[in-house]
Formats: sequence, structure tokens, C-alpha cells
Amino acid sequence: MEDERQPCAACGALNTPTAAFCWQCQSSLRVLVGAGASQRPGRPMGFGAATATTRDGRPPSATGTHASPVRWAVALIAVLGLAAGAWVLTRPHIVSLPLELDGARRVSYDERSEASPFDSHPPAHVMAGSYGSDPPAAAGSFGVVIWVIEEGHPNGPGPIQILTAAKPAGLTFDDMRQVSENVGNASFECVPATSIERTICAWNDGQVDGMIGTPELDLHAALLQTERIAKQIST
Repeated sequence: MEDERQPCAACGALNTPTAAFCWQCQSSLRVLVGAGASQRPGRPMGFGAATATTRDGRPPSATGTHASPVRWAVALIAVLGLAAGAWVLTRPHIVSLPLELDGARRVSYDERSEASPFDSHPPAHVMAGSYGSDPPAAAGSFGVVIWVIEEGHPNGPGPIQILTAAKPAGLTFDDMRQVSENVGNASFECVPATSIERTICAWNDGQVDGMIGTPELDLHAALLQTERIAKQIST
């Protein structure tokens, strides 16, 4: 018995004799007649054939007529979405000292580029600010300095190195009373100053080397304050 299935001229798939569109590629299987011109079976109509009709007098189906442009549009949207997601994942890490930090308003600010005081002294972007009061003496106030090492250089000093290399001249610590903690990729350390009534804390989170001075004399409270500040700065 002769196979009555009709092949699709676009993709070659076999379709039933009464099918109007190919089951595989959705191309039209009918002879489409325009204004005095014919369209070969299996070849979708272009955008310029909006007035064409099928053999039974109906307008061409959107599935057969515009399937390819629609598929291209959907694919383009998907690609753009993936590209936007990749940009979000790979964009540079944004670090700043905001106008408000840990509930305190910024009252002074300085920003400069200089050699890092750590390790091989790579170039660093330095930001320093006072919050709550300047100098930070009132409860809830603090001073903060962060070093953002330029891309391509290691950024790995531990908090002890930061406290040792970056402390102000004349500042001394009681090293026997220090407290430390690791949170995720970040390391924190706080130590009481002996020359003034301050707690000095430092941290490194792989993006920022930071140090704060706070009148909070409870080391564990100062450590929690530093963790909050570090999180707000790096996000």
C-alpha cells in the first residue's frame, strides 16, 4: 500500500495526509495562495504575506506563519537574561563607606590612593571616616579605615597584621586580652588599647582590609559591632 503521509519540505518529517502543519517544525504543509502567487508547501510565509489565505479560505495560522520569528525572539530574550545574570555574578565587588553605618551618621570622610601598609605594599584605595562624633568618643560612635587592594594583587593580611602594621603612632595594645572570630571567609580580631580608652578591631574578608576604633570597651560587643560594620561595607 502506498504511503499517503506527506513529507515536510522544510525538515523532511512525515505527516498525516490531513495535517496542515508539520508536527516537527510547525511549517505550513498547505499550498498558500497570495495575490496571484503561490507558495510551495512546507515553506512558511514571510512577514510580507499578511493577506495570504489557505486553501480553505482561512488566514494562515500564526504557528506556521510566524513560528520562526517567535522562536528567535524567545531565544534572544533567554540569551539576554543569561548574559545579565552572568554580569551580576562577575561584576566588580562594590565597597564604600556609606553616609550611615551601623545606625550612626558619617561626620567626616577622607579618600585617597597610597601603598598598602601590608605585605608587599601593593597599591590600595583607602577610605576613612568617623561616625557619630569626631573624634569618636560618644557611645555608638566609631572611626573606620578600609584598604581596598587593587585588582591583581593579593589581599591576605590577617587581622593581627592589620592591627600591627596600620595602628596609629603611639597606640599600644593589651595583647593578652584579644578576642577573635571567623565568620565565613572573614576573620575578625579585637584588642583593647592601653594608651586610650578604646577598643581597636580589624578584619579581612578577601575584599577589604579594615580597622575600627570604638569607645565600646566590652570586647565581645566590639567584635559584634565590627562584624556588622564589615558586612554593611562589603555589600
